[in-house]
Amino acid sequence: MNTVLESEDIKFIANLFGQDPEVSDNNYSWVIKDPVSSNSIHFSIYKNIIISGESAVLVSVQTNHGYYELHGIKKWSFFPPDEIFFFAEHDNNISSLSISRNRGVSFFANVDKSIMEHDIAELDPALVLSTIQMSLFK
Repeated sequence: MNTVLESEDIKFIANLFGQDPEVSDNNYSWVIKDPVSSNSIHFSIYKNIIISGESAVLVSVQTNHGYYELHGIKKWSFFPPDEIFFFAEHDNNISSLSISRNRGVSFFANVDKSIMEHDIAELDPALVLSTIQMSLFK
């Protein structure tokens, strides 16, 4: 689990996606295209965005299905073979956005941290997927 996005982290992500990002100030952007269809996603990492007077990291993903943003990234993690997870933590909640090389995107918001303390077999089925994804945050 990594806690900041330094230049080495950006290089790692670029290698994962097989392309260098477009760079503008502290913004790193990729267009990840499907080689067969015309489908693509636009993925950006914004470093040093000022939110409430403090520097923060923001990630965004635009797909054919919607636009997703996660503010205040505190940690990120690579999950083999090709998925990157970004996590934000606020009070007792965790949110995450993940993106994979094959253009898969997952987004979970305001998941109560206490659900990760329960046996997954005892959770309501509606909570299982978010619990599994958020367990990567630990």
